[in-house]
Amino acid sequence: MGLRGTMRLDFTIKDGHHAQFFEACNRLREARMRGSEEQQRIIEWGGRTFETIVCKVCGETERLTYGTHNERLKSERLCFTCEFWLRYVWNDPTEPRALVINGGHFMIGDEERRHPGEMRGFAGRKFLIEKFTGEQIVTTNLWYQGKIPQHFRERLPDNARFKKWRDE
Repeated sequence: MGLRGTMRLDFTIKDGHHAQFFEACNRLREARMRGSEEQQRIIEWGGRTFETIVCKVCGETERLTYGTHNERLKSERLCFTCEFWLRYVWNDPTEPRALVINGGHFMIGDEERRHPGEMRGFAGRKFLIEKFTGEQIVTTNLWYQGKIPQHFRERLPDNARFKKWRDE
């Protein structure tokens, strides 16, 4: 369950714990509305303690539940989503395998098959893609990373379009 526009908390609500959950959510929301400088908080829920951070990029509150990945998110003060997309922002902009089409990020995988059961992006469908430079690419190994969040769109602009999409 999440509170739209304020935080991503996906606890399973159990009988008798509603008040505790909503109290914790309201405390976090109020701290954000006051412009609190505090970047880390602890939420107790169902006998477990979760540390949270407020992302320095998007302002969302992130509950740290990613195991060893927590320390990096905590030290960088990034939510999981921003940390994921910053990897693509920081990549070489001339990376020939990276494509942004209609606000979605794609990577072209190797066409060479290493073994018969190898997984391929989009189940091996054939795509014809035209980069804005005029280069045309045919691939049967296109991987989709997701829709780029609005606050990264300026840094990850469209650089290609689908010219043809067909199964063969």
